[in-house]
Amino acid sequence: MTSFQPTSAGQRLTAGVLNALLAIGVVAFRAYCTAGQSIPTGAESVSNALVWDTVDLDRWGAGAVSSSVWTCPMAGWWVLEGGTGFNSAAGGTVRSAAWYVNGALQAAGRTTVGEPSGTFPTTAISLTMRPVPYLLSAGDTVQMVPSQDSGNPLQTATGSLRSVISIRYGGPSS
Repeated sequence: MTSFQPTSAGQRLTAGVLNALLAIGVVAFRAYCTAGQSIPTGAESVSNALVWDTVDLDRWGAGAVSSSVWTCPMAGWWVLEGGTGFNSAAGGTVRSAAWYVNGALQAAGRTTVGEPSGTFPTTAISLTMRPVPYLLSAGDTVQMVPSQDSGNPLQTATGSLRSVISIRYGGPSS
């Protein structure tokens, strides 16, 4: 087994290479939805991506307040984490959220909470998305897209159940 080598033998260590190495594991972006967002009933659609109204960390200037899009600032592995909350609403059997990159659903990108006993009771639901690393190119866009099947539009939760996104740099692509 070969040990991890973040650089190649004889590679020139430029400021860019060193900065990329120092960024491994660093949270690059974190944002919240402090206001509820109406999510229509039915299959997920990128048009329902969460719009971040509070950005409290953006090391590379890759996101924006009042936008649903985070734009990858440099190629490499990025770990997407987050979660969403849905307000109390009876009905339906599924509450879900999924990662979309460049407008496309990602492999292993969906997290779902189901109600096996029939329909959801009238209670708020918190859905934590599993952290998944993705190999992204500079300029790729990332969005979190919730969905639900209650039969009516459903508001995302606020307060301690509000939606959150967090993106960490995982390391160089090679």
